[in-house]
Amino acid sequence: MSRSLELRPFHADDGPAVASLHRRAILAVHPRFYSRAERESWAHGIDPDAYARVVVEEGEVFVLAESSDGDLLGFCSYKLRNETGIICGLYTTPEAQRQGTGSALLAHAETALAAQGAQRLVVDASLSGVAFYEHRGYQMISRTRYRTRGGLEVDIREMEKVL
Repeated sequence: MSRSLELRPFHADDGPAVASLHRRAILAVHPRFYSRAERESWAHGIDPDAYARVVVEEGEVFVLAESSDGDLLGFCSYKLRNETGIICGLYTTPEAQRQGTGSALLAHAETALAAQGAQRLVVDASLSGVAFYEHRGYQMISRTRYRTRGGLEVDIREMEKVL
């Protein structure tokens, strides 16, 4: 990575920047994985206020990755349920892909979840994320579909890593 990376907790006023990154990352997914209509449906209706709501209502933890000059490069959200760590979302800007940002965010989440007693980790991975997770020790446990905010269903893979 050419710039240093700093991880920090999410603050309620980060919602608009996180939403913008989230939408941009989805729309940048290569079309060999999802059609334009699928990507637009997935990115549809991203609400900047939703991130703070899931922190309060569902106990999700968000960690943000920033460059040393303050540019938001990615985020990861996760939560613990009954000794299972759930990676709820992991997104980076197109420019931060393959630069270690996603790996740093995932490693942070895995370490935090293990410290809280997680015995295994699970993630619903997009088709474009499967190789990323496999490289980090996750295995596919099922093929399934996800209903996007825009109403279309897309193929995903449920993946697991036993700690």
